[in-house]
Amino acid sequence: MSIYKSSTLAMIPTAYKDGKLYSVRPTDGSGDFTFSRGSNLAATRVSSSGYIEKGRENLSLYSNTFSSWTAASGGSVTSGQSGYDGTNDAWLLTSGAATYSRIERTISHTGLYTISVYAKAGTLGWLSFENSGISSDESYFDLTTGTLGSLGANVITANIESIGSGWYRCSATLNGTSATQRIYPAVANGDLNSAQGNIYIQDFQLEQGLVATDYIETTTTSVSAGILEDMPRLDYSSGSCPSLLLEPQRSNTITASEYFDGSNLTNVNISAEYNTTDTLSPQGVYNAVKLTATGSFPRYYAYPTIGDNVNVSLAVFAKEGSASVFTIRGNNKNNEAFVVDFDLANGTAELSQYDELTPTFDIVDMGNGWYRCSVNTNTGSGATAFQIRPISHAQGETGGWSGSNYIYAYGAQMEQDATYPTSYIPTYGSAVTRSAESCLAASVSDLIGQTEGTLFFECTNKALVQDSRYFILSDGTANNRIDIYHHSSDRIGIYVATSGAAQVNITNVDLPASGSFKFALAYANNDYVWYVNGTQEGTDTSASVPSCTDTLLATNSIGNASGGNSPFKQAVLFKTRLTNDELASLTTL
Repeated sequence: MSIYKSSTLAMIPTAYKDGKLYSVRPTDGSGDFTFSRGSNLAATRVSSSGYIEKGRENLSLYSNTFSSWTAASGGSVTSGQSGYDGTNDAWLLTSGAATYSRIERTISHTGLYTISVYAKAGTLGWLSFENSGISSDESYFDLTTGTLGSLGANVITANIESIGSGWYRCSATLNGTSATQRIYPAVANGDLNSAQGNIYIQDFQLEQGLVATDYIETTTTSVSAGILEDMPRLDYSSGSCPSLLLEPQRSNTITASEYFDGSNLTNVNISAEYNTTDTLSPQGVYNAVKLTATGSFPRYYAYPTIGDNVNVSLAVFAKEGSASVFTIRGNNKNNEAFVVDFDLANGTAELSQYDELTPTFDIVDMGNGWYRCSVNTNTGSGATAFQIRPISHAQGETGGWSGSNYIYAYGAQMEQDATYPTSYIPTYGSAVTRSAESCLAASVSDLIGQTEGTLFFECTNKALVQDSRYFILSDGTANNRIDIYHHSSDRIGIYVATSGAAQVNITNVDLPASGSFKFALAYANNDYVWYVNGTQEGTDTSASVPSCTDTLLATNSIGNASGGNSPFKQAVLFKTRLTNDELASLTTL
């Protein structure tokens, strides 16, 4: 018989909804976990497709109820038209006799945003977007040829995509303040003069970011999709079986993580490279950038506003272009510096130079030629500036470069008070904070062995915040608990307390330096034993069993936990103290 069949509670990440993670055992729902993150759309995961999935939001109200928009200068709309999706949900947008006939809606937003609408030629063949009458925010789309017209100086990029049957999805991306979004039927490129005529429109969207994503219908409020506020993140970055991500609160202080702001560039060109069809980004869409050297010492700067002796982590997704090696350089106000070379052809990294700053660094294969490259350092005697350079350290020292030197980049992230990078936090004009996560199954005393039992979990080792929790059995206080926590980068701690007095306090249970591990702690009165990856790591024959009426998994509400935890592949409870042979079998990788 499988050992798992004797378990009372088994969390193997599969089914979930917003705020809930379902346990595999028991099947009556009594062991289901309440999940909380309580932040905005800051969280991401790697989905089963292998691409990064974000939270998304259509910020436009009445996105396909154009009769609720304001008609201006003789413009009008008629519902019930045949749409691009086989429905009769499209609208006929008709130009009146006056110049600038249109419909418009106030949508207040500041930052990087993309507007989009599905459109088809009627008696007129052009569509135009405009923000608040600002000519430099205009964009034009030819609905007869499927080509772009002129774009205002503030338009970062635009796209027209054929959907079939004469329909196109037209989109434009801007960085600034949205006030009143206007849709015009245009006479020709750049021509909004009076002319009777019409075009068909359907499904308008205004969203953060560089690309138009799948349409989200709205009426009286904005609507979100994807990774939502309290949705458990089942992450597939480590393979075909998902892990539950549980992470501490972190902020990405780079204010536009995908829009590599030109004010922070020196001798690097990124113009006209957004929405490039050269390569899909780790998100699976065309919003990667191409960083091309245009002069000596080309670099993208990231300046954190921090003080002395602060731990900082910088990460960026990168893919080989004409250049196979790029560098991340850091230096503080005393010119103490380091340089790390990342080889995007071979997936390796090397510390090429260091003075007083000695970083740790990593390169992680994200698939499709993309790597997530990171460095972690302490600022030492002053704030540290980071540079991302599309050249090797050797080229940087000699000033060597070529106009063909480029790499692809996506998703820059800087985290303070951090010794390792967490999952990607997208930003679109300001720093963004992802709140800490907790996963709680409360008041399940029938599933916990009160006089004996076994705790088992499998997760990925990471350089976590010291004292962050893997697993706690507790009566809801710190006085009676069995606590398994992260002690250091390669060690687990075990703490058992009865009536507030410590019974076991072990901090040297060794873990593998990287990769997944399986851990089990079996307990009974005067009989504790723990296993890691099939090997017995320790025993205790003096501790009693505390009264445990609740179970908490990686939460911040007990003890001095200060962070989240590793990606969990499974967490299981047994009411019995498994035999040593069963523990060895259960924990063998």
